Amino acid sequence: MAQDLPAMAGAAAPSPEGAAPPGGWTALALLLLPCACLWFVTDRWPAELPVWLPTEFSPPIFLCCAASLLFYMAGYRAAPAAQRPRMVNRILFVAGILLVYGVTETHFLYAEQHMFFFTRIQHLVLHHLAPFLVALADPTPVLARGLPPGWRRTLRLLRPERMLHILQQPLLASVLFVGLIWLWLIPPLHLWVMVSPVLYALMNWSMALDGFLFWFLVFDRSPLARGRLSLAVRILLLFAVQLPQIVLGGGIMILHRDLYPYYALCGRLYPLVTASLDQEIGGALICYGGGMMSVAGIVVMLQWLWAEEGAGAPLAGAGTGPA
Repeated sequence: MAQDLPAMAGAAAPSPEGAAPPGGWTALALLLLPCACLWFVTDRWPAELPVWLPTEFSPPIFLCCAASLLFYMAGYRAAPAAQRPRMVNRILFVAGILLVYGVTETHFLYAEQHMFFFTRIQHLVLHHLAPFLVALADPTPVLARGLPPGWRRTLRLLRPERMLHILQQPLLASVLFVGLIWLWLIPPLHLWVMVSPVLYALMNWSMALDGFLFWFLVFDRSPLARGRLSLAVRILLLFAVQLPQIVLGGGIMILHRDLYPYYALCGRLYPLVTASLDQEIGGALICYGGGMMSVAGIVVMLQWLWAEEGAGAPLAGAGTGPA
């Protein structure tokens, strides 16, 4: 992904066959007006909102989700028919973004703050499932094409590929991916995080951003990335991050004392679920959920490897095709 950003930001002009992406001011209006309306509604009538609206509205999260969908749709419309992403890629991308919204901007957030295993579900989505689906959809060319021209020029000037190149070094990416899971589950720190709005936001943002960085590294199909990081190395990375998650989740499962008293202090959503059972379910989600995501990634890598052997050439640009 890091290697593709400069070229894609510069080459993502609308084609004669497609519609031009929105201008900068139009894009801002399409993003900020719904955000302001939601902010007003959630602040005025927080207890009367349906479950698909937030109990605690976060404008940055909403804007990220809305901008992703807006620019993806604009990029799809701006692309010629032969370069548009396939239906399966579109479904994967939209599902990933909606999952992020679902665990951060709906009533699920209240449940997550009152049960440990719901917190683990949230992080399984933010750190694993949603980034997995989005990265597998290979959305970078589509998003770049959908950006307003002025925003593309700004992106070229900022050169985010420099920072991405550092953070997506395979060893560092693996350490960050596993380390953040362990870090936020240190019992004393977890208590402080759950009672501090700033630390809570930092935890969720770090899990989501790191998840996207890792899975985009694993699923990067650009020729340059494929030359730098072979499929065999990617499979090794997925094995490497699997074992520490199994150890952590298994440890939480077998310790029958209350490691995370915050949930007892605030009151568990389901009183019949004891602290021990809550932790057993949460530990199982870390152990088996995180492990199965690595297995799913390895299956994708093996499919790519078999496809390359059958085609006799690297599987580049597999994310596009007839719509």
